[in-house]
Amino acid sequence: MVQFAAQSRRTTRRALISSFIAALVVVLTATNSSAAGPGNYRIVPSRDGHFLTLTQNNLATTPDTDDEVFYLSTSGSGANRLPFALRLYNGVFRNVAVSSNGNIQLGVTETDGGSDEWDSDCLYSATIIGPAVFPLWDDLRFDLTDTTRGYPEGIFVKTLGSAPHRTFIVSWQGFLFDAPTVDVKAQAVFREGSLNVTFVYGADGGNLETIGVQSSSPPTRFKQWSCDSGSNMAVRRGGQLTFVHVN
Repeated sequence: MVQFAAQSRRTTRRALISSFIAALVVVLTATNSSAAGPGNYRIVPSRDGHFLTLTQNNLATTPDTDDEVFYLSTSGSGANRLPFALRLYNGVFRNVAVSSNGNIQLGVTETDGGSDEWDSDCLYSATIIGPAVFPLWDDLRFDLTDTTRGYPEGIFVKTLGSAPHRTFIVSWQGFLFDAPTVDVKAQAVFREGSLNVTFVYGADGGNLETIGVQSSSPPTRFKQWSCDSGSNMAVRRGGQLTFVHVN
């Protein structure tokens, strides 16, 4: 019954988004081709990724976490504190909204209101507007009471190293809403002062995920690895995608 409901809402939502995207396609195409833009990225994939399973600083607090947004800032406290400003597309961001659905929206505060949209679309996104990173944007779920998967579930954060060479990790450790047997272990890794971001995966899988990065709007710049693909093997255990800023 739960899976049928999820499929029904996905089908309805996709129909609405498809119509919206069709109306915008001319505008977005013109913007991408003419804008000077704040930089570009290239993707460097490898099989050398090391997924660090996290156990502390869980942003999720409800036993069954689904479609939630968590706000972090450099002035925050506890797990909600950013250790340093994150950088993307030449922008510097001291506030972020971390979605339980596998993405981080940069420069977004609780007052702005982050998106908990679970139904991914291709980049540049028509539903999540603005600078963002998408390690595994899909309909994700986290059961904090489940001890059968061999790893703790939730959305964890961790800082490694000392200034000015710190590393900040956001880790989604759960499963797919539409396919509960499919594990989700995806991480976004930021390095202090760097415009690059790395995604690391600790489990094989995928469903209807979008993976990539996008800039502010306008201009609408993006780089994507997976475009709402429907592939059940979009990511592999030990896989790593580094989005390298090139200009």
